Amino acid sequence: MLHVIFIILKIIGIVLGVLLALFLFLVGIILFVPVRYRVYASKYDTIQVKARVSWLLRIVSLRFRYYSEEETYWYCLRIFGFTLIDSNRPTKVKKVKKEKVKKTKLNKHKDKKTKVKKTKKVIASDKVLGIDDQIDSKDKTIEDNDIVYDEIEEDKKDIIKPLQNEHTNIVRNIEEAEEEREGFFSRITKPIKTIFQRIKDIFIKIREGLQAIRNIFSNIKAKIHLIKEFLAIEDNRKGIGRVYAGLKKTLKHILPYKVKGVVRIGLDDPCSTGYLLGALSMAYPIYADKIQIIPDFQEEVLEGQVDAKGRIRAFILLIIGIKLILNDNFKTLLKNVKELKEEL
Repeated sequence: MLHVIFIILKIIGIVLGVLLALFLFLVGIILFVPVRYRVYASKYDTIQVKARVSWLLRIVSLRFRYYSEEETYWYCLRIFGFTLIDSNRPTKVKKVKKEKVKKTKLNKHKDKKTKVKKTKKVIASDKVLGIDDQIDSKDKTIEDNDIVYDEIEEDKKDIIKPLQNEHTNIVRNIEEAEEEREGFFSRITKPIKTIFQRIKDIFIKIREGLQAIRNIFSNIKAKIHLIKEFLAIEDNRKGIGRVYAGLKKTLKHILPYKVKGVVRIGLDDPCSTGYLLGALSMAYPIYADKIQIIPDFQEEVLEGQVDAKGRIRAFILLIIGIKLILNDNFKTLLKNVKELKEEL
């Protein structure tokens, strides 16, 4: 019995060990196998852009192409040689036969329903005809009463209208008499008062605008003072230095390690072309062995081609991130940044 139990435990241990080894193998592949990319771009008569991203001996590959002459682009995603996404793949045409059969069945069903409804309407109309004859006699008496009521209302309106007109005429005469009582002095003072009131409103608006501008500048000044105090702390400066160093390493790793290109450049004025070459010479140590610049002092032109290759390893990015997170200066920087946001 114990022998059987030991055999079962041994099998379970072997299975768990195999699964753990597969898991570690997959994690190692994800961390250590780089994602490779290549970009080619050229501009002569037309613009062409080609890009390819691959991983694990091109088991996973993504391609992209763009041609300005045709104004078309193409992209494709493949895994183990099987195309999952292709922008030029034609869409599948659905079968139409099944849809036609469904439509004919629905039309037949609708025709049956309409026939049943028509028969019901005919029966209902026959029943209603007998009731309508009884209602007509009652409607005649109601109409006679309505005629009498309308005549009474018209007599009331004939009596009330002249009284309302007399009242409005009396009110109008009183208002005209009051306007005539206003003297020459009041007619002169009214426009003067309105002018002074408008001038007063303008000064009030100017004062409010100046006060708002003063408040804005005072808030900006207070925020600048808080930022200066934040940067004056040594731990914050060290944390910012660590972030800068991490970003620098990340960019250095992500950017292409191999670049080759030729660029022919020229402006409409030879003097301007010379100034441009002088400005580009300041960055010569960066592109010295990578890009060849050919000046053209005769015509305005910008053409050339660039080919770049690079790779990205998840392990290196993970190490950079872990070092940054575990740094004490970075932790204090995050804490102080939260406090600064609350104060701002």
